[in-house]
Amino acid sequence: MRSNGGPGRDVLFRAEAEERAARVHDVSYELHLVLTEGRETYAGRAVIEFHLDTRDEPLFMDFTGGPRALQVNGTDLEPDHRDHRLWLPAEHLRMHNRVVIEYENTYDATGDGLHHFIDPEDGATYVYSNLEPFSAHRVFPCFDQPDIKATYQLMVTAPPTWQVISAEAPGQLTYLPKGPRLHDFPRTPRFSTYLFSLISGPFVRMDSVHDRVPLGLYGRASMKAELERSADEIFEITGQGMDYYADLFG
Repeated sequence: MRSNGGPGRDVLFRAEAEERAARVHDVSYELHLVLTEGRETYAGRAVIEFHLDTRDEPLFMDFTGGPRALQVNGTDLEPDHRDHRLWLPAEHLRMHNRVVIEYENTYDATGDGLHHFIDPEDGATYVYSNLEPFSAHRVFPCFDQPDIKATYQLMVTAPPTWQVISAEAPGQLTYLPKGPRLHDFPRTPRFSTYLFSLISGPFVRMDSVHDRVPLGLYGRASMKAELERSADEIFEITGQGMDYYADLFG
C-alpha cells in the first residue's frame, strides 16, 4: 500500500483512505486503557480484528504513540512504527486478521486526542477525549477514517474515585488490588473512529430521566454548586432537543 505521508507528517490523504477502505472491512476494537493519577502517560492494549480483501501489499494503521509489543495473527513482530503509522507486513496478513498492540502514550495538551487537565481550584485530575476529525489514532491504533466503521469494547482501569464515561453505559465494575477499579463497557454498535469517547476523573454526577431515557450530567468537583444550580435547566433543554429530533426523524 503506497504512502504519501512524509517524515513526521501526521496526515491521511484521500487516495490513501480510498485505497484502504476498499481493502478493510468488518473491523472491531477491544481496548484496555490504564489511567493513573499523577502520571503524564497512560498504558494501552488494543486488539483489532478485521477482514482484508487483498493481501499482496503491507497495510498501515494510524497511530501516534509508543508501541511496546506487536502481534499479528499470532506472530510476535518488532513494531514498524514511523511517521505516525504502524505498518503490518504483507506476509503476515490473512483474510481475517487479529492484531494485538501494547503501548504507552503521552497525554495531549492541545485539546485533541486524550487531554489531561488539572483543576487549578483543587488540584484534581481530569481526562477527556476530543477526536474530531482525525485524532482517534492519538489514543489507540486504528484505521482513522470515517468510512471504516467499527465496534468498540472498552475496559478502563482508573483510580477508585474517578468516574469513567464512554459511548455505552458501563457494565461490570471490578475493584482491583491496591485501589484501582476496572470499568468494563459492553460492545458498541458500529460507528466511525472520531465518535469514540472517553471521559474520566472525580466528576460530580447528577441524574435524570426523559421519556424513559436515563440522563447523566457531570461536572468538576470544584464546580458542584454551579452544576446543581444549572442542572434542571440543562436537563430541560436536553429533553426538548431529544423531543425535537425524535419528531424530526421519527
